[in-house]
Amino acid sequence: MEILPGRPSPLGATLEESGTNFAVASEIAEQVVLCLFDAAGAETRLPLPALDDGVWHGFVPGVRTGQRYGYRVTGPYDPARGLRCNPAKLLLDPYAKATDGELVWGECLFGFSGRTCCCACSPPTSPGTCARCSRRSLSPIIRNQSAKTR
Repeated sequence: MEILPGRPSPLGATLEESGTNFAVASEIAEQVVLCLFDAAGAETRLPLPALDDGVWHGFVPGVRTGQRYGYRVTGPYDPARGLRCNPAKLLLDPYAKATDGELVWGECLFGFSGRTCCCACSPPTSPGTCARCSRRSLSPIIRNQSAKTR
């Protein structure tokens, strides 16, 4: 799968005729990775290739309505200063127009636990689904601009 530079605006996932533009703001990130999930929960990671004025962005041809995605951010981790970049954590798009799935509260939501699974599975499962509880975690989903959110 390829990713092109795209545009820095508008922020969020913007569906276009030939694919989707992704743009997210972070002034401290050293890298932002777009994570796309297929129906089985398999993750494809695509580093956003462009940075303009604190906005990371990229365009993925062929990505359509219904695509589940999130971000991983690499950068400084200094909680005392409010800096919590942690590429082990899948982040929701703050500009998402809709989400899909269920928010499952647990230790895995905190940046300090080192776990990625809502049930503390051993070994931890990958983000997206939990083999132990069979619940899919909350993730943004691309919707048509005119579609209502749930």
